[in-house]
Amino acid sequence: MRVLCIFIDGIGIGGENRAKNPFYVVGSPLFPQAIREPAALPFGGVCIPTDATLGVAGLPQSATGQTSLFTGLNAAQQIGAHVSGFATPRLIEMLRRESMFVKARQLGKTAAFANAYSREFFALPDKQRARMTSVTTAATLTAELPFLLVEQIHEGRSLYHDFTNAALRKRGYDMPLFSPEYAGKQLARLSQAHDLCLYEYFLTDRVGHFGKMDAAAAEVEKLHEFLTAVLEQTDLRSTVVVVCSDHGNLEDVSVITHTANPVPTLIWSNAPPESLAAIRSLTDITPFFLANLQRGS
Repeated sequence: MRVLCIFIDGIGIGGENRAKNPFYVVGSPLFPQAIREPAALPFGGVCIPTDATLGVAGLPQSATGQTSLFTGLNAAQQIGAHVSGFATPRLIEMLRRESMFVKARQLGKTAAFANAYSREFFALPDKQRARMTSVTTAATLTAELPFLLVEQIHEGRSLYHDFTNAALRKRGYDMPLFSPEYAGKQLARLSQAHDLCLYEYFLTDRVGHFGKMDAAAAEVEKLHEFLTAVLEQTDLRSTVVVVCSDHGNLEDVSVITHTANPVPTLIWSNAPPESLAAIRSLTDITPFFLANLQRGS
């Protein structure tokens, strides 16, 4: 089986509150709300409420949450705290040993981080670039995978973190403006060139920190269109699609911090029911990926 992981930063499962929760306001059936048990999704999927606190006091944060997601290790517990922002040396070492990219390659599988990088990133001084190394960048680097470039968006081989390309156009790039539907189709197509493909969308977390309902609801609407297109263009008999997150944020615009809410793990798969039942925490996601990579279609 192929695995396509769509990582959406900062989305939790909120309540049925129109004043706080943009997912409830938009009403997308792909993001069910106020659930405590797995819930059915369109296209034969399932939403599994997933613990992001990792048994560590304090609000979950990106660096340790993502490292836990992409290694299966409890990074916050090993470090003794939730760590925000970019990958630290200790987290990078965990990724070097245990990331899903490293493990996939050890299984003889191909892997790719679909996000497009600008050449300006690689032109930064080493120390400055090191301070801006995200967990996904560190995972790509430590697994010795090639970085995909903005120019490859034209070829259908990569996608920018803002899948519409609006941010690139503001920076002066001559890029077409993609609809969420077109971008979803592009991700579905490019993912088929790899056994394991990861795409990261982090504007949700950024918008969540603003606490503005209109902007948050617009993000949910874009994601609904994007994800619907991915699912419509993907053969779910041969590709497992997983949407996951590292912590809550966008689901409650009444606060501008992260939340301790469970995060939604959305799965479209013909995997055995017991493998779905085993998902309880962020640390259960990478083992699920690896088990599916070893299954036949």
